[in-house]
Amino acid sequence: MRVRARKPSFIKPQHSDAVRTSCVEMSRAGLTRRAISKQMKVPETTLRRWLAFQKALPVRSAILIPKNKPGNTNSNKLGMDRPRVLAKMARLLENEPCLTANELKRRIPELLVYSMRNIQRICQVELKLPSRRMATKPLLTQKMKDKRMVFCEAYKHWTAEDWRKVQFCDESHFELRVGQYANRCRRRSGEDRYQDKFTRKTVKFPAKVMVWGSFSWKGTGAWEMLETGKGRDGMGKGEMMTGLRYVQLLDSKVPAMMRRSRCTHFLQDSAPCHNSKVVTAWFNAHPTITKIVWPGNSPDLNPIENVWIWMKRKIAEDPPINMPQLKKAIITLWTTQMHNIQYLKTLSDSMPRRIQDVISRGGSTTKY
Repeated sequence: MRVRARKPSFIKPQHSDAVRTSCVEMSRAGLTRRAISKQMKVPETTLRRWLAFQKALPVRSAILIPKNKPGNTNSNKLGMDRPRVLAKMARLLENEPCLTANELKRRIPELLVYSMRNIQRICQVELKLPSRRMATKPLLTQKMKDKRMVFCEAYKHWTAEDWRKVQFCDESHFELRVGQYANRCRRRSGEDRYQDKFTRKTVKFPAKVMVWGSFSWKGTGAWEMLETGKGRDGMGKGEMMTGLRYVQLLDSKVPAMMRRSRCTHFLQDSAPCHNSKVVTAWFNAHPTITKIVWPGNSPDLNPIENVWIWMKRKIAEDPPINMPQLKKAIITLWTTQMHNIQYLKTLSDSMPRRIQDVISRGGSTTKY
């Protein structure tokens, strides 16, 4: 039994001259575009183009229809080689998923007969490979992956109950952005893309403030906002975390915080200030606090990163316009709105899953 080849779904249908002429005559008779579209099975956008072309003609008695747009033919330009070309496209995209339609054209000469838009439709509809935004993750060398595996193998037997005795700590920068936080906008075709309302403003050295915070399964812990610059509106160069400054923070906040939350382990990343000699000496002088050895470059293994992302998204909903407003927003979020203890408990209890995910990926980055 011979199976009839199905017309590819990415090809637009073509209409005969008789259909086009009938549509123009029906419009002259007073029918609306919607009624003509429903009766003649022609898209309203196509009807709009036909009627606009006819209206622009100097002689109204004659009926002339514009030619088809280039690249919309429904003939199979590849002929019998089509399956082979599609298979070649699939192999290339599997090995190099960032290839664009233009690059596919250069790699596969048979695609020169197709327009860029048709190649994109082939990738999306026939090959089931739509274009998606790439996830942003830190670069991991093999040495970094090995350290992550060592860390996960050492703690893979820990249960959620074990991680409830860990205090998660970290610093994060909060930038004072100018204008909108969005990267995309909606703009009509032909409008000037460089108008102020269509551009995202950037500054060379944005004002920012560093915040140190901590949390455990029992809730939020100690936190501190480092001093900002002394310039106008506090927008000068702010205080940075150093080994001596970090020891002052540890000495004034961590022992009481650990007793209050009944935690025995302390988790921090491997920033240079965290591994300085004075910080190491401080932990040696406090044997009741066990510091967890961190593999480095592993934000997906520290759940406090999710807290920082949540806070920055909240601030982006109502962007501050100066440094005092930014500091007030940070204080409000941490002290009054970070009340969802169940969210923090979920983050703490996710550690076993995070570790197993890293092991299953051989040390590579995860979804967290």
